[in-house]
Amino acid sequence: MTPFDAIRTPLQGTGLIEAAAGTGKTHTIEGLFIRLVLEARLPVEQILVVTFTRAATAELRDRIYQRLVRARDALEGTPADDELLGHIAAEHPDPHEARRLIRQALVDFDRAGIFTIHGFCQRVLYENAFETGSPFNAEMIPDPERILAEVVDDFWRLRVAVEPPEFIRFARAQMAAPEDLRDLARASTSADFTVTPRVDGPCLAPRSIDAFREELRQFQRTWAGGREEARHILLEAGLNARVYGASTGKALGGPTVRQLKIQGLCEILDAYANGDLPVYPPVPALERLATSTLTHYTLARRPVPSHPVFDACDALHRARTALDREMSTHLVYLKSSLLNFVQAELERRKAERGLLSFDGVLRRLARALDRRPSTTLVEAVRHRYRAALVDEFQDTDDLQYRVFSKLFGAPGHLLFMIGDPKQAIYGFRGADIFSYLRAARDAQACYTLTTNWRSAPGLVQAVNTLFSRASAPFLFPRIGFIPGRSARGDLQQPGPALDVWYLDSRRHRSEGGPVSKSEA
Repeated sequence: MTPFDAIRTPLQGTGLIEAAAGTGKTHTIEGLFIRLVLEARLPVEQILVVTFTRAATAELRDRIYQRLVRARDALEGTPADDELLGHIAAEHPDPHEARRLIRQALVDFDRAGIFTIHGFCQRVLYENAFETGSPFNAEMIPDPERILAEVVDDFWRLRVAVEPPEFIRFARAQMAAPEDLRDLARASTSADFTVTPRVDGPCLAPRSIDAFREELRQFQRTWAGGREEARHILLEAGLNARVYGASTGKALGGPTVRQLKIQGLCEILDAYANGDLPVYPPVPALERLATSTLTHYTLARRPVPSHPVFDACDALHRARTALDREMSTHLVYLKSSLLNFVQAELERRKAERGLLSFDGVLRRLARALDRRPSTTLVEAVRHRYRAALVDEFQDTDDLQYRVFSKLFGAPGHLLFMIGDPKQAIYGFRGADIFSYLRAARDAQACYTLTTNWRSAPGLVQAVNTLFSRASAPFLFPRIGFIPGRSARGDLQQPGPALDVWYLDSRRHRSEGGPVSKSEA
């Protein structure tokens, strides 16, 4: 990867600048901005600079302006302690013209195109309302949570609450409805997604519910007539003592453990058969008395307990198992339906109320660019902005990258993306490491910043030593570790530059397994 040269790097095409923390990303953006003003002769309103937060946008605006001021002073004879500004002052072929361009940039700086990503998308939608089908007076809302909760609650009422009660109880056991659905719906609004496994239609057949209910009625009839006889058989059977209790010896001078366990199972099944407990799912005691379970836990060379009650328990348990499988698939179908419902309803309700969310403006612009033909929109944006500088590019997801590459990744335009792929691994702000890798593959030139202006030499050397030991320290071979160097000279620090702590699991867990995150 080529080291970035603030003075000589060509201002053309699509470039990616990989820069770790402390290596001067913002300083690099300032320098590119000044070079675009002087070398490309672009007015400030034709240079787009985007970042992620309003605070970062305000900082970028202030720092670019201050660097322009220092560039003006350097061209007027003030000594510059800045390599780029010193070069401009000493080597520019037409100092008079350079001073004029810088002064004009300062006069027009209020018109500079420095935005958050979502602010840029909103401006494009507003300025090209006909091409994008956007309302002129839409209100930006940072968080559509209230509308999202409303949509999810409606989905639960219209699609889930009308399901059979057995399914509703099954669904409630799988999620704290509808709150868990809100988490799922929220995730679907922030990025492109694919649902797996794909379920194309409802999967809960009425006959499956009817079959379970019939087996339940059969169990209730059989239990009412055969409870006592089944209980006596279990007390005398050769069953596993660990599961059903020992049939010999007394527990505290009273009944045997077997008698207590069987009595407890029977009392639970009494309540279930009488309707005192929820019908679904059946109580665990039902499976314990099923023929298949008794067969598994009968001791060798002893006869398996046999009775219609055990067969009825077994039949109801099998019906429940089959119904669980069907309801699990049906729940996936409903979750898939929720995502489609949320996307359609959220957009409809926001449009009705004249609202746009941060993610909504990005999606709307991406859809407008994906339409054919989108030539008018693309040409309008390219005419407005001749160059684009994307700060904190590691936080970009696939949708954002598609927007910028489609708008500015064309001959005659400049797109510089500045970021740290190592940070993209963590998915902060919805970042997608694979989008970053795709951008690195598509870029015509890749550069790196290796001088660390923030950290002491000892720390930089320690980090170099640590990460250079592994061939692929960040798992992806295309994200290599490039050793850095400190710009802070021979700054001395007391003590070691980097401490490595060893956590001995055996001191915290007797079995020697790894400690949990909270314990660590």
